[in-house]
Amino acid sequence: MSIQNVVFDIGNVFVRWTPFENLKVCFPDQEPQPLWTQMRSAWRDLNRGLMSMDAIIDLFHKETGLPREGFAQFCTLVMEQATIIPDSVAVQAQLAKAGVPLYFLSDNIREIIAYYRAHYDFMRPFVGGVASYENGFLKPEPGIYSDLFKRFDLDPASCVFFDDVAANVDGARQAGMTAFVFTDAAACARDLKTCGFLDAA
Repeated sequence: MSIQNVVFDIGNVFVRWTPFENLKVCFPDQEPQPLWTQMRSAWRDLNRGLMSMDAIIDLFHKETGLPREGFAQFCTLVMEQATIIPDSVAVQAQLAKAGVPLYFLSDNIREIIAYYRAHYDFMRPFVGGVASYENGFLKPEPGIYSDLFKRFDLDPASCVFFDDVAANVDGARQAGMTAFVFTDAAACARDLKTCGFLDAA
């Protein structure tokens, strides 16, 4: 089967994921890397849809002893001051102009996806997508890929997937998709051309 559909991750593909930088803004007297290490397990639970954002802010405050307001600011920065990657948006626009069905597959939380949909134009060309909070699976767990296929009646062999994490790309390949590690928009465009896209866009 020929590849007809393009599936993208969101973080570090369309939006830069910079928790260290955001934590430095919110807690300038703290080292961001060990703080994020302490937060990461609970943030994964948030991505799985097991907690609300308000609940995780309270949890971070309780576990670290740092001000709750700082963690609330961190969550706001993640949503509202995300840095868009314009070259990726340009590639997406070429695909959309050519009528290519576009999907997203993201480890992400309810509040962030809702904010992105309401405020960021790069969400508009997607005909559908799956976020981890909806099904409780994180990449590269098989369930998140199968949810995408079932929800949108996609044959894995008809899809190419781009993600900045190699393990997630391996998971997509095991699920039956063609997949590439996303490094930058130029490399993505070259990979898309090998799959038969963009030449006519």
